[in-house]
Amino acid sequence: MTHLAPLRAKLTVLRRLRRAVCWIAGIASILASSLVALWALFALDLYFFLSQPQRFVMIVLAVLLESWIVVKWSRRWFVRSESHFQVALGVENTNQLDNDLIAALQFESSTRPVPGSTQLRQLVIQNMIEQQDQIQWFKGNWDRTIWKQIGVLTFLLTLGSCIAASWPAYVRTFGQRLLLTEIRYPSATRIQQIRINDTLVYSRATANGHI
Repeated sequence: MTHLAPLRAKLTVLRRLRRAVCWIAGIASILASSLVALWALFALDLYFFLSQPQRFVMIVLAVLLESWIVVKWSRRWFVRSESHFQVALGVENTNQLDNDLIAALQFESSTRPVPGSTQLRQLVIQNMIEQQDQIQWFKGNWDRTIWKQIGVLTFLLTLGSCIAASWPAYVRTFGQRLLLTEIRYPSATRIQQIRINDTLVYSRATANGHI
């Protein structure tokens, strides 16, 4: 066991956490773009009352657009990878350690003779052992873009929940129309009169008068 084993363990935990957060950001970006495409399709269908072929074309276009977004923007979060030294560099910059952390890791992990005083190398390592409990490991180690992705998704989910709660019948109908059914959206249309061959068979005014 090396002298810096506890420090390396903390770097490993931080590296895995950063990796997990990147995956969360990638999933959040996919869900956010999917929600935008879904609500845009909902608005178009509600306003123009798209036919079956039109809905099919719009769904295909939405899927193609979402696929492009995943490849172009979301994929980078899933393939992003950092080494221990890259994570350590971020910790150094946050805690203003003047390269002491990376130097200590390199000195201890090196299997070949390193130029310089052995006592100086041991001093750097010992200094990091003494400082490791004072280091703020998680401060400033998160990309602001990650939180933006999560924030956008949270906003869209909240907005979507409000729309679904306010117009549940319309949202249910839209879900059925995505399956290319011929169901129509709820309407407030009122029949005033019905005539068959110029013969009045129903009048709303008359019907209301009998109530």
